[in-house]
Amino acid sequence: MLEFGTFLLRTESELILKSRQVVPSRLLNAGFKFHYPGWPEASCELVTRWRARREEMLTSQ
Repeated sequence: MLEFGTFLLRTESELILKSRQVVPSRLLNAGFKFHYPGWPEASCELVTRWRARREEMLTSQ
């Protein structure tokens, strides 16, 4: 299944299986400011938005 998915995504399975720490150096050096610079903050925001959208959908039915 993984091979099929990597074929569709046109990537290598190694890139999916191994985690990578990526630092957006060019953006940071250019002065870009992230709303949520770390994963904990970003994930909390995503969950909050998801829950709000889900609640809207459930109440509108």
